[in-house]
Amino acid sequence: MAKPTTGRVEPRPEPDPDQMAVDTLMTSVFSGISLLVATILLAISGSIALAAGRALSGPTGAKVGLAVGLLVGGVIIGWALRRNSERIRARSVNL
Repeated sequence: MAKPTTGRVEPRPEPDPDQMAVDTLMTSVFSGISLLVATILLAISGSIALAAGRALSGPTGAKVGLAVGLLVGGVIIGWALRRNSERIRARSVNL
């Protein structure tokens, strides 16, 4: 059964512009830092595996090593994001 109303509808409160600016700034900062960390992690894991593959079996090994290194880096990034997802979501409403 529908809930009876009094006929009065309260308008939604206006969003706080300062809070919206802070949320947007924090989202941008988090995205930028995450991009830098991911780039560094993928570069390190990819270059280590690339060097190992090149040492083991030349150009083909280098290609396979780079692919494995990037895969390992991606798995580490995915694991870290899943592990910290609640803390990340708690920091900003935008996420």
